[in-house]
Amino acid sequence: MHRNFRNAVMDIRDNDFMIEIVDHTLVIGNYDPIIPEKSLHIAEFVERVAEACNE
Repeated sequence: MHRNFRNAVMDIRDNDFMIEIVDHTLVIGNYDPIIPEKSLHIAEFVERVAEACNE
């Protein structure tokens, strides 16, 4: 885990957002039912993490 990845994870300011790292797998989700707005938020997070991993 490098600084850019850690920063992307720390930018999440949603209390319902769940992030786990199990071995080499990143698991993300939401404790509440996922509504369209939350799915967009999760997709934006995945995009930021992917960009951070390519740096």
